[in-house]
Amino acid sequence: MATSLKVALVALLLIALIGLEAVLGGSMIWVLDGADALNVDGVAKSKACPTNTIDVGDEWRHYGGDAGGHRYSKATEIKPANVNRLAPVWEFQTGDITRRADYMQQSATEGTPILVDDSLVFCTPFNEVISLDPGNGTLRWRFDAEIDLDSDPANKFICRGVAHWRDDEDPEVCSNRIFMGTNDARLIALDNEHGRPCKDFGTDGEVRIDPGIRLLWRGEFQITSPPVTIGDTVVIGSSIGDNARVEAPTEVVRAFDARTGRLKWDWDPIPRTRSDPASSTWRGRQPPREGQANVWAPMAVDEERGLLILPTSSANPDFFGGLRPSDNRHANSVVALDGETGEIKWSFQTVHHDIWDYDLPAQPGLHSVWRDDALHDVVAQVTKTGFVFVLDRDTGEPFLPVEERQVPQDGAPGEWLSPTQPMPVNPPALVPSTLAPGDAFGITLFDRLHCRRKIRDSVANGLFTPPSTQGTIFIHSTAVARIGVARRTIRSAIS
Repeated sequence: MATSLKVALVALLLIALIGLEAVLGGSMIWVLDGADALNVDGVAKSKACPTNTIDVGDEWRHYGGDAGGHRYSKATEIKPANVNRLAPVWEFQTGDITRRADYMQQSATEGTPILVDDSLVFCTPFNEVISLDPGNGTLRWRFDAEIDLDSDPANKFICRGVAHWRDDEDPEVCSNRIFMGTNDARLIALDNEHGRPCKDFGTDGEVRIDPGIRLLWRGEFQITSPPVTIGDTVVIGSSIGDNARVEAPTEVVRAFDARTGRLKWDWDPIPRTRSDPASSTWRGRQPPREGQANVWAPMAVDEERGLLILPTSSANPDFFGGLRPSDNRHANSVVALDGETGEIKWSFQTVHHDIWDYDLPAQPGLHSVWRDDALHDVVAQVTKTGFVFVLDRDTGEPFLPVEERQVPQDGAPGEWLSPTQPMPVNPPALVPSTLAPGDAFGITLFDRLHCRRKIRDSVANGLFTPPSTQGTIFIHSTAVARIGVARRTIRSAIS
């Protein structure tokens, strides 16, 4: 009887714990699900920065610290020994929650301020530019671009940052400028002293960008990432609504005279003429009818070499490429352009014929690394796949080895698939590249069992599992939440 009673008590205890997990969810998950295994333990070792590299001193003049996204500061007062004693000194509220309450769910705060000329300058998701005293948070000036709040932006209301430019040739007329791209596709130039539009730039301080096609809705075409400047040129990319149609708004990168707003050059990542060397890798209808492969993420600048380094995205539609057979060169690529002319200097493709929405989602990092007792300038590009590609900055060739490896070929009817994909040998992938039913993670037991069943019933053969009409799991893409979109895209394109 005693043994039977113990067994019954243990069984009741287990039932109670499982019930608590199902009801309480996350409050019990660490105990029952072994989620501590998700922790990454370790200590990053601090090393002195090489003397020849570019460092950020007393300011943060660019989105990524310096023009190459180096993100290294020489600031020394904050150290590991005292960081736990930091305390708030001031705060500033933009007022968006009150004044734009009806639009907050359509917005995302992703802005990175710049610190330039003793001013902290940033933009809100609704394209207000704000300049503060960095010491006490006092408002110096504020400019509202007055965007169309009813445009229903495809990628939410977003402004990731602004760019600064100083005109050393004409110090009298709006020479200290702030540039911002807007959600309604304008490039605006402001006087950094007072926040007023620079009247000599474009029309009353702004240039309206032509999307090249009639928009399906007003928010289909945006500018969400900060412009960059190189010499006397200001450059912008664009953000476009995904999967609305094959022939999407123009995805070109545009460069303007930083003083006048005159268009200097533009570059289309998709070859529109047969004379373009990349046209052989777009074997569908000529010229290609597809859109996108746009540059929506922040760009980087190598000022010494005069290079503009771009992270391009996937061609349209995201999850079916039967209309654009072959590798689709310059899409999903790190591309170096001459900043003055827009001429392409080199290009490295991180995904061939993307059908997974594996855009390059982040600013390329321009770094200097040691090898064989010599300092080498490289470009490091992080990706949605968890790979980090490290390229020689002069040639675009892999600085660290990259292999072409075979990938699954069981695509949807009418699809074209690349037999191989580039994968770095070093550094290793930052995250796992496969998913099995046993990997399912849920807040409750029922969530976990449901996820296991969905994974088991879907095709999940790693990073480059082609979309299928059965249902496909993409583990490193926005498509995780878009299996239905993938199915509709495939069926629509086939029909």
